[in-house]
Amino acid sequence: MGQDESEDGRKNVLRGLESSGLLLELQVQDAFGRAKADVSHVRSYTDSKSGDLRETDVVASFTGGSDTAAGFVHVVYVVECKRGQGANGCSRSVPKA
Repeated sequence: MGQDESEDGRKNVLRGLESSGLLLELQVQDAFGRAKADVSHVRSYTDSKSGDLRETDVVASFTGGSDTAAGFVHVVYVVECKRGQGANGCSRSVPKA
């Protein structure tokens, strides 16, 4: 394989990763990790309406405060990354408690 073919192959792989949304998911995961969140990439859940098994792209949580009810905070972000949504391609929701 020549130099040009190898470079074309790398470009094709990168284009494929970018179009799949995987690179954006990893960037979002990295950003939450740098903010000291507990982060997981691709987590399964059961859709409450259809009963189908689905996957989230990134789940990040922050926990802080004391163990007393008045001082304990737990915040969870569920992030779904899709091409063509909004300025950054991600939407987020906070699951019901």
